Amino acid sequence: MGTRCEIDINGCISEPCQYGGLCLDLNNSYTCSCEDGFTGTNCETNINECSSSPCLQGSCIDRINGFTCFCSDGFMGIRCELNINECISEPCQYGGLCLDLDNAYTCNCNDGFTGKNCGTNINECSSSPCLQGSCIDQINGFTCFCSDGFMGTRCELNINECFSEPCQYEGLCVDLNNSYTCNCSDGFVGTNCETNINECSSSPCVQGSCIDQINGFTCFCSDGFMGIRCELNINECISEPCQYGGLCLDVNSFYTCSCNDGFTGTNCETNINECSSNPCHNGGSCIDRINGFTCFCSDGFMGTNCGTNINECSSSPCLQGSCIDQINGFTCFCNEGFMGTNCETNINECSSSPCLQGSCIDRINGFTCFCRDGFMGTRCEIDINECISEPCQYGGFCLDLNNSYTCNCNNGFTGTNCETSRFFAFLFSSNSVMN
Repeated sequence: MGTRCEIDINGCISEPCQYGGLCLDLNNSYTCSCEDGFTGTNCETNINECSSSPCLQGSCIDRINGFTCFCSDGFMGIRCELNINECISEPCQYGGLCLDLDNAYTCNCNDGFTGKNCGTNINECSSSPCLQGSCIDQINGFTCFCSDGFMGTRCELNINECFSEPCQYEGLCVDLNNSYTCNCSDGFVGTNCETNINECSSSPCVQGSCIDQINGFTCFCSDGFMGIRCELNINECISEPCQYGGLCLDVNSFYTCSCNDGFTGTNCETNINECSSNPCHNGGSCIDRINGFTCFCSDGFMGTNCGTNINECSSSPCLQGSCIDQINGFTCFCNEGFMGTNCETNINECSSSPCLQGSCIDRINGFTCFCRDGFMGTRCEIDINECISEPCQYGGFCLDLNNSYTCNCNNGFTGTNCETSRFFAFLFSSNSVMN
């Protein structure tokens, strides 16, 4: 332009370059140097960064000089390239094995458990395994409490009530359901054959006194008589007055008996009661025997005299703690983090939801928090201040957000971190016009 066409018209004077593009004046033309993310003669076209399909497992939203991926369920990452491990939260309970799948998982449960997360204890009592008693469900098993007269893992065994030998004097014991009956030897009657039939009731001794025996009698003849019924005047020992194998010594007109061990009395007729001295300790019951005794101990005791306290701790019943032996039982003092009769239960410290901004993983006597982005602390209670690094330049004011920040720039500056000087851009543009 100009009278002599001496003036070069500035093609940039109309600011043709859009979206912050830099205009360079040429002879009868101009060219635009576009900002990142734009193209075209006047930088009028926003480049579509989604055209290359950068999101591997999700949908793509085009941005200015970039893109944002919205991932399909089960994936994460800038390009949705990471398969989320659904097993990281340990969803399978009671030691079940977790297998990660796409946006899912499956649990291989330990014996005795079932359900999606192995949270259901299989009821082994549902099949009524206890034949003669009640069933208590256990982990991968059961315990039977048998009705009277039965025993065994499934109460399948009829207890032999004859085991304690209740029938006295060699009576034959016949076991019944929760009972027994005695077939007594000759000379005895009673529930336990405890009564000796008195054969002397018919006064069989002609010249003397009668002593009842087992299934018989013995006559103690008057001086000068002998024989089974004192019908003969003969040796006083001929009638064998000494019972239970006692040795008879004949003396003039009388005799003396040397008794076997366990018997006493003139005729060795008395079985010495070895239970009279109370030899069975700790509440045990005593059964008198010939020249001895048998103790039936109270629960929790054993030994010939029931003097030994059975140590119920010997089987190490306390799984996570120390055991104190009691009489016919034990007490567990559990380690921290465990509870239950046998310290078998791990206390879940996550049940109180201690992690304020994150997920909780239960530990033994504790927990671990996995915080969401932008939070920290033992319980994820601290909001991380992204402004602490002072990202806003040239005196810009930083405003902390959740897992982010924003800069309020001073006059003359712009950009995410106020890093661009508006004055410098204007000065550069003015110099171009002058040239």
